[in-house]
Amino acid sequence: LLAFIAVVSHILWFEPGSVLTAGDWPHMATGTVADLWKSYGAWDGSSGLGGVNIQIPFNVFFWMWSLVAHLGGDYDSATKITFFVPIPLMLFVSPFVLLRYQGFSATSSFIGAVFYGSNLYAVSNDPAFQFVYALAPLFLFLLLRALTSERHSAGKWLVFAVAYSVGIGYEVRVMYVVSIILLFAAVWFHHRDLARQYRQVALTGIVIVALNSFWILPTLLGGGVGAGSTVTGRGMFGNWLFDITSAFGIFPWYWTGGVLNFVFVKQPVRWFYLLVPLVAFFSLTKMRQDLDKRRRLLMFYSVVALLGVFLTKESGMPLPAVYQWLYLHVPGFSLFREASKFYLITAVGYAGLLAGTFDGQWLNNRARLKKWVPVSGCMFIIILGAISYYPAYTGTIDSLFISAKENPDYVKFDSFVEKQPQFFRTMWLPTDSRWGSYSATHPMVTAQTLSVGAWSGLFSYNPHLSSGQNYTSLITSDYSVAAASYSSIKFIIVPETE
Repeated sequence: LLAFIAVVSHILWFEPGSVLTAGDWPHMATGTVADLWKSYGAWDGSSGLGGVNIQIPFNVFFWMWSLVAHLGGDYDSATKITFFVPIPLMLFVSPFVLLRYQGFSATSSFIGAVFYGSNLYAVSNDPAFQFVYALAPLFLFLLLRALTSERHSAGKWLVFAVAYSVGIGYEVRVMYVVSIILLFAAVWFHHRDLARQYRQVALTGIVIVALNSFWILPTLLGGGVGAGSTVTGRGMFGNWLFDITSAFGIFPWYWTGGVLNFVFVKQPVRWFYLLVPLVAFFSLTKMRQDLDKRRRLLMFYSVVALLGVFLTKESGMPLPAVYQWLYLHVPGFSLFREASKFYLITAVGYAGLLAGTFDGQWLNNRARLKKWVPVSGCMFIIILGAISYYPAYTGTIDSLFISAKENPDYVKFDSFVEKQPQFFRTMWLPTDSRWGSYSATHPMVTAQTLSVGAWSGLFSYNPHLSSGQNYTSLITSDYSVAAASYSSIKFIIVPETE
């Protein structure tokens, strides 16, 4: 049933021939995909004038996509195999596996899983973030299973290490968030087991480092740390977009129920999303009736949920200065200049608490309640999930739930560029198109990046002119021809508006 919900809610992602690209999620010409195996390493030579690659872990998927292209596939089939088909399945199956492992009934685990896969953060996230979000409960399951194993624990720790490394490949920053939950769960539930299995834990850490050495070493030794500081040193952003109400409701600031708002105007929280924390924390009212193990489990999810709420309010009340202090002083926290990625923590907490609220074990002495409470819980979560997915399902949201269409002119242009054997760059003015071809042989550079980089001396901004007119100065300067020649720019392209 969960697999059915996953397919129905993401039907376009399973549809052969659908073209999925929107926002920050790009599209690549087949020639670009085929060239990925040599375009990306520690150095990115396919865009701009070249630069240090600060996302080396993602190269694993670039190489996989390149393999698919060489086997006759294209970008769309490659991304479906590695992202768009696994994501919806894991969104719903992963939390169900965790909750069942922790002793919740099938019905209550189903409720927690449906919520986890259908809250607004799960619906509207970037695919790379969304994949790690989908796998987060599975990581927790694998860790808890390894910690409690008495026999054959080495194999279970190895599975956890490989899975954890896969998550790093998809999105390092989100794995930082997941690691907070994993560390807390290990200490909360199994601090004695950690001491008992200290050798296995240490070996697992070594395996994880070894599996990720292909990007750790180049990053540390090849200038990646310095290049990464351009990301970590940008300063906090969006304090006005987060508050305690949005945090409790897992309500992203850009959600309108229609076309997503990306002009940085916070949207009002829909009241029915605030019913989720009320129902979730209701599980705590019956803790006296539960066994010690169940009480400890519910307290864990309560602390996790509240931690997520506290972080995703960012600089809102109460204690508005804490997030900035964490940003400035906690290693790695500077990766999160805004707080939305911490919705993952809240979602994990709510999934466990919802399972606790509707778990049939506490209804043993309430025959009447036992009949309708789990059913009402299923209906409540399914209706709420349907409301969340409806704008995406109907195509109201201009996002990855709509199949994009490529202008045939780009196909002709890409073929023209890819057939030329000599090295040259193409310059896109003012910026590039998601349909343009680029590779290590024919890198793409944009007027926007040149204006603040290597060609900044040729660029003079006039506030009374349009952006197109301003960027035109890059190619009308007395030095433009020489600069283009030194930069190996052969063609200048003005893309259509997208």
